[in-house]
Amino acid sequence: MNGIDILQIATATIISAGGIGAIIIAAVQFTSNIIADKISKKYELKLNESLESYKSNLDKGNHISRAMFDKEFEYYQLLSRKYTIAFNSFNLYYGIKYSKLDVIPIEEIHIYNPKLEELAKDIRGGKRVTEVQMDTLKSDIAEQFLEFKKVLDESESFINGEIYSKYAKLYDLIRSYYLNEDSMMLDEIQSLRLQLPKTIRNYLIGLTVIN
Repeated sequence: MNGIDILQIATATIISAGGIGAIIIAAVQFTSNIIADKISKKYELKLNESLESYKSNLDKGNHISRAMFDKEFEYYQLLSRKYTIAFNSFNLYYGIKYSKLDVIPIEEIHIYNPKLEELAKDIRGGKRVTEVQMDTLKSDIAEQFLEFKKVLDESESFINGEIYSKYAKLYDLIRSYYLNEDSMMLDEIQSLRLQLPKTIRNYLIGLTVIN
């Protein structure tokens, strides 16, 4: 039973009581309006409090979500940069190796070698490389991929699980190839390397919110 029903019953009772009914009816209506107004304000206050609480929690959640995304995106950029540097060295080393470019042994590079000037000219022209250059490049590959692996380990708790797994698998493949030089692994390395940017891009597009 609501306030209107109560008012109607009270009105009918008062009318049946006699002439003073009109005055009493006015008083009852006035009192009912005051009560209704107070009830309305009470619930409006509660509703506003609930909305403010929800907004506060939502803002807090958005802040946390944005901070987490920023950190995740930062790791994708760092991983991409570290990996690109290492893989460029990897490509250069094995590109030179499989091109059959002549490698000058360390013992030939000395001031008493009559062909030293000719060797220097070939090196500058990109026709030949030295054993020292190849050893340095291979050492750089190991250090650069270790730097990449360090960042990958740090990122595990922040980046998408599928992306982490693909990066980890790629690292393991390259490391195994570096140690064993099994040419059968090159196709798998190349395939996975091409998949990764697409996987990351599709994942990030999936997180995009369009207002």
